[in-house]
Amino acid sequence: MRTQAGSISSKAWATQLAWRAGIREAMPVHRLAYSFGWDGNDEMPPGSSLVKIDLIDRDGGTLLRVTHGGLPNAVQCANHDRGLAHYLGRLAIAAAGGHSGSDRGSASATLRAPRFSLSSFGSLA
Repeated sequence: MRTQAGSISSKAWATQLAWRAGIREAMPVHRLAYSFGWDGNDEMPPGSSLVKIDLIDRDGGTLLRVTHGGLPNAVQCANHDRGLAHYLGRLAIAAAGGHSGSDRGSASATLRAPRFSLSSFGSLA
């Protein structure tokens, strides 16, 4: 992973596709929001969607809320839903003190994270 002047880029493990994100908002301990997209992808280029990660105090714990707006179609929603479920499932195991094992990417995911969904909200304006 590489970071530079408020941006992050890397390659997806399973596909080796390059993704790019730009930090839009950072509120320590509360929120991280960043633009997201794939290099060389006309359907979902860098900056075309927005991911928001909120940490909310709830009943003596922390609620993690992830929203991803601007996904262009149902296929992209399903792909990102699968990836998010995979990584939130791994996070839940680690948060409980477990070890989620070697990461083989979301293409082989069987873990499902509890209570979240992705929605497309149209393009960022």
